[in-house]
Amino acid sequence: MLYQGIAGALLLIGAGVFYYLVIFLPHESTLKAQQDKAALQQQAAAQERQQAADQQHKTDEATNLQTCLDTVQRTYLDDWSRACADYGISDKGPLCSLPSHQATVIENYRTQSKADCFKQYPQN
Repeated sequence: MLYQGIAGALLLIGAGVFYYLVIFLPHESTLKAQQDKAALQQQAAAQERQQAADQQHKTDEATNLQTCLDTVQRTYLDDWSRACADYGISDKGPLCSLPSHQATVIENYRTQSKADCFKQYPQN
């Protein structure tokens, strides 16, 4: 009877060890691998989203810079034409020859405005 009790206890211990080694550990490692894979996928997706956002930001900055520079050029031509009209030489529009001091003022304003555009919308 004592041997039957010991044999039963060994059988239960063996069943527990079998369950732990054959069923529990492989399942645990599979779960761990799935969790690691999911974490890597989430990290890759977050990185892709960040790269897309960065690219969109660069595109927006480039568009904004070009819009700013276009506005500066239009303002420059309008200022030049207006100055030509003020000097009574409006028949040539922005192609007229202004006195050098007036031309220098308009050119300096355009140069400063372009620099402001590049400061406001830096291209990295």
